[in-house]
Amino acid sequence: MEKIRKFMDTQARASDCANYPELCAKAAPPSETRGRSAGGGGGGGASGVLVPTQPYTQPPPGKMGPSLDSIEMNTNRGVKRILDIDISKADNKINKCSAAATEDDGWEGEGEGEDEGEGDEFQQHHHQQQQQRRRRQEPISEEEKKNRMQQCAIKDPLAPATSDNNTLVRLYVPFGSEKKKPALVWFHGGGWVVGSIDADDMMCARMANLTGFVVVSVSYSLAPERPYPAAIGDARTALSWLQTEEASNQGIDKRRIFLAGESAGGTLVAALMAMNHDLTITPANKAVTILGAGLVYPPLDPLPVTKSYKLHAHTTGFLTKTQMSWFWELYLGTSLSSECDDYKACPLATPDFILQRFEHKTIIILAKNDVLYSEGLAYAKRLKKLRVNGGVEVHHYNGSIHGFFGKKPFPNGELAMEKLARKFKALLPSTTSSSSSSSSSSGSSNSKGSGRSKRA
Repeated sequence: MEKIRKFMDTQARASDCANYPELCAKAAPPSETRGRSAGGGGGGGASGVLVPTQPYTQPPPGKMGPSLDSIEMNTNRGVKRILDIDISKADNKINKCSAAATEDDGWEGEGEGEDEGEGDEFQQHHHQQQQQRRRRQEPISEEEKKNRMQQCAIKDPLAPATSDNNTLVRLYVPFGSEKKKPALVWFHGGGWVVGSIDADDMMCARMANLTGFVVVSVSYSLAPERPYPAAIGDARTALSWLQTEEASNQGIDKRRIFLAGESAGGTLVAALMAMNHDLTITPANKAVTILGAGLVYPPLDPLPVTKSYKLHAHTTGFLTKTQMSWFWELYLGTSLSSECDDYKACPLATPDFILQRFEHKTIIILAKNDVLYSEGLAYAKRLKKLRVNGGVEVHHYNGSIHGFFGKKPFPNGELAMEKLARKFKALLPSTTSSSSSSSSSSGSSNSKGSGRSKRA
């Protein structure tokens, strides 16, 4: 699986370089370039991006082309600096999951808030196991530790998903006079199985330039090695990291947070939004302030029974019914034999009372020729019917297929990304976004006039 991922990352990077040759270069020997931080400095944790030597050219027909390591962007991709940060050891208050997994006393009585000790069958089960183990004087098994970590990752908004996985984020800091900038947390696509922050590198740099936000690209756990709930645990780790002093030191304003994700990344965004407003998981005083969220053709339900699945099951394009079912089975770790009622895995199952708490604007981008079109539309209709305070916008792109967002070869690819950037900028508090709002209005009218997209 790792070879497949590496190959796909290479193809994505090569495609970006073919479309934006001025931002790519063949790498010089690692000994000469590694360790130079983006933007001429960037501080601790910065990734060693390479100085351009000569323009990248596409390989001749039939040739595989260069390896991922030999296709490097230039020193800054047009932004001020780029750096990688391992946030798995960040001080997010307290790592309850680690204590719960390794110590008896750490697990007992770890509930918090109004639901403490009330109807928590999982906690009661482990309390009984503790008592039995103490009588037998047996150590905690490795299997039980792993189970505790996975369960706690869902219950505890402050803890990483697992103890042995590094959660990496890549920051794209744009130029600008603001000391504290809004943050856009980006989750890549790939069916929770493939995809990476490397594959979305160019897209995130361009989004940072379009918005003026610090883009935080999250490298989350992938199946089948780490199935659900590992990815959503990593996503929550990233979201809570934004509230730390370390994030503030990188110029992030924790009061102005936006979320966005493409395909499987959109699923994680939808789940994060719901978990952030589920009081049994995130107490009200610990909820992160989210100003806006963008869901780009997200898979929201695993059963392939919708109208768009029937219409486009075998459509020549980027995603088929068989492929999407394969992704879901690897992600959930089970066959798709029944409905999914866990909204943290399948956001279409999110209860109405949680959706009604949404205070942020939700922007949904859909491709008409996509097997996922119907479920994205169904999710948007639910939000509209519930009249959520933040509101919802749906943008349909006729003639587009899954994977078109931000891709230059597709007619609507860059248009959709630019529109999402304008919409996010318009959601900033009025003191900082008056000019953005006017440009957003102008841009919206232009796109409508072009007839290339249709807003519901």
